[in-house]
Amino acid sequence: LVRERQVEATRDLGADAELADACAGDAGRLCAGLVGPAVPACLRAAPPGKLSWECREQVFRVEVEAAGDLSLSGRVFAACLGAKKAFCADVPPGNGRAIACLEAAAQRKAQHAEHAATPFPPACKAELDALAAKRATDFRLDPALRTACAADADALCGWELDEVADRGPPDPVLDAGDAPVIACLQDFREELKEPACQAAVHSTIARGAADIRADPPFAAACSADRARLCGSVPPGSAAVIRCLSQSRAALSPACGAMLFDTEVRMAESLDFQAPLRAACGGEAVCRDVPRTKGAAIRCLQDELLAGGTRLSPGCKAAVAGHTAAAAVDYRLNFRLQAACEKDVTKHCAAACVDAAGHALPADAPCGGAVLRCLTGHIGDLDEAGGCAAEVGYFLKMGVADYHNDVLVAEACRPDVEAHCAAMPAQGVHACLDAHAGELGAACRAELAERAAARATSLDLVPGLASACAAERDAHCAGVRSGKGRVLACLIGAAD
Repeated sequence: LVRERQVEATRDLGADAELADACAGDAGRLCAGLVGPAVPACLRAAPPGKLSWECREQVFRVEVEAAGDLSLSGRVFAACLGAKKAFCADVPPGNGRAIACLEAAAQRKAQHAEHAATPFPPACKAELDALAAKRATDFRLDPALRTACAADADALCGWELDEVADRGPPDPVLDAGDAPVIACLQDFREELKEPACQAAVHSTIARGAADIRADPPFAAACSADRARLCGSVPPGSAAVIRCLSQSRAALSPACGAMLFDTEVRMAESLDFQAPLRAACGGEAVCRDVPRTKGAAIRCLQDELLAGGTRLSPGCKAAVAGHTAAAAVDYRLNFRLQAACEKDVTKHCAAACVDAAGHALPADAPCGGAVLRCLTGHIGDLDEAGGCAAEVGYFLKMGVADYHNDVLVAEACRPDVEAHCAAMPAQGVHACLDAHAGELGAACRAELAERAAARATSLDLVPGLASACAAERDAHCAGVRSGKGRVLACLIGAAD
């Protein structure tokens, strides 16, 4: 009976007495000449600042009630009815189920657009994107998150829940970029107890990674920068975030800091890397690897190191691009950051400085300086905690493609252009070694920084690992990499 009344209220303002009483004046002022379902739709579409407080409060109540039910979301229902029948016919209404199904279908169709027999309706996709952006502004507008995270929110975010309850409907100016309960759940996602809440929070971060409008703090901090630098980029795609990243040097301090914080947070999961997920989400390889803790990203990088023959060309290029971009700062490599936190504090606390030697802010990229420091201390790094292995993996990726070592790539760019321009990326290190006497001072210095570290592992010497693969399997199969152990074993076997 309640739901029938709610459905009727989407067609007739008078069917909801509280809404009709509170909004009678607003409807006459803003929706003159409209009748039937156009009046409730007009009030919901009106900028909140144009509505009286009483009307705003009732309109927000209706939005909260409608958030979990497709049939109560007038514009979305009209645009997505065909898609609901085509892709989610068996999904019952309520609790956001149909909307979640449609969002998942839209994502699948986007990943496999060239093979899709039935394309996803653009009008429905646009309405779903707008709904997701609205949902991201207030915990109360996300029924799936609200239901799944009730217990965790009470335990971890009580102050934020009280703040939201006290302030009533969100203010479009005062509350812009402020979604305290959602931000709290994301900040404490490692402490969430309920699996359903973990999955729901994971989804909120993934949505923000694909569309900046679904990450209100990020969107608010970078609003002016987006208009100034990325105005020609269509909203509603990860291309906006990519544009901001490519324009990093021109960003305002607030936007630059928020961008970097977001990039660090997104490093944890393939689901948060929109271009990589779009290019590799349909690959058979790594499909069953967990998406969190950097596991799926590492699986794809392992495939790339092995030659990438099981990856599609688009995925292979995306993995290479992601790996090179992550080399800009150790914090963009989730596994390395997690494993090396103590070693960074112990050995490299003063490594992140500007050209004048002044310490950089914590939310500024380091440009590879900490990675260089860790490389220089590779013999002293924690093996039990995995830091030595992660730094070794970083060096291996740098040997496989010199772009993955940002400091070598920058210092040796003129030398690569002069001596190794025709070489594939994986052959550049060997080429530079062959031209050692002709290299510039900056390049020689960076390569010397790497030389000691490369000597600690067979895998870091270009060509030697493949040349000695059979001997290693025969004589040193049980010997761990690092600290020169495999090289010492092979030398001993040769003697």
